[in-house]
Amino acid sequence: LGCKTNQVESALIAEIMTNNGFTETNDINNAEYYILNSCSVTQIADAKNLSYIRRAKRENPNIKIIITGCMAQLEKENLLKENFADYVIGNHEKNDIADIIKKGENLKVSDIFSHDYFRYEKLHQTHRTRASVKIQDGCNNRCSYCTIPFARGKNRSNSIKNIIEQINLFADEGYFETVLTGIHIGQWGNDLNPQLKLQNLLEEIEKTNIKRYRLGSLNPTELTNDFIDFLSKSKKFCPHFHLSLQSVCNKTLKAMNRHYNVEEIKKLVNYINLKFDKAFIGSDIIVGLPNKNTDDFKIT
Repeated sequence: LGCKTNQVESALIAEIMTNNGFTETNDINNAEYYILNSCSVTQIADAKNLSYIRRAKRENPNIKIIITGCMAQLEKENLLKENFADYVIGNHEKNDIADIIKKGENLKVSDIFSHDYFRYEKLHQTHRTRASVKIQDGCNNRCSYCTIPFARGKNRSNSIKNIIEQINLFADEGYFETVLTGIHIGQWGNDLNPQLKLQNLLEEIEKTNIKRYRLGSLNPTELTNDFIDFLSKSKKFCPHFHLSLQSVCNKTLKAMNRHYNVEEIKKLVNYINLKFDKAFIGSDIIVGLPNKNTDDFKIT
């Protein structure tokens, strides 16, 4: 469930499980284990996680429930204590599910902030039209509404070498397009080298065999004029900008601990439209932030 990063990780979990002798089945009555890679970005996401788990148990009372992902990281012991799951496995440990099952450990959730490196494993099939490549994990920001840094930890970047290897592998598998995904892709490279920027990675991707690439969500502060100029000259970049604006009201942005203002957003959107003939611009907008009133909503 949840974001594109979770989708990539789910495909990788399935591939690793298969490589460890497990067989995937579409019939829940034939299954011994039910793995839920959970999202916890909203209260609705948490409710959906529990709904899926209850339904699985209802359909097959003997099935063993394995919950991993962000809810597992944040809730840990509570999920076992309330008998929601038989195994609770953290975000850092989700690639080890096969080994954890074999060892019989029912709780494996480490302190996510203790990890300062990116766990890379090659993925051969995403089972989607576009092949998503996870380029980083975690986030160093502390937006007032968001628990994701506590579920994903600090920014950890995959190396250029590994990312290029994965993209070329997907190209060899017949994929035409790749999507660069992560928890906060604009922070890619900061932990590897303070001089590294996302543009440095894209310059290398331009040389690969993949025909097209697309970017996941970006914070408005990460799209500089120079970066947009670079993208506008690319023959491979899909002109799709997903901007994590969250609000277009200065009072609300300040309360959210977002470090930009409405005037900067307007300049950014105008500059994208100046440099691209037909750019697609999408966004996330949060409504109902505490202390936000009707006038603030109307401004956005």
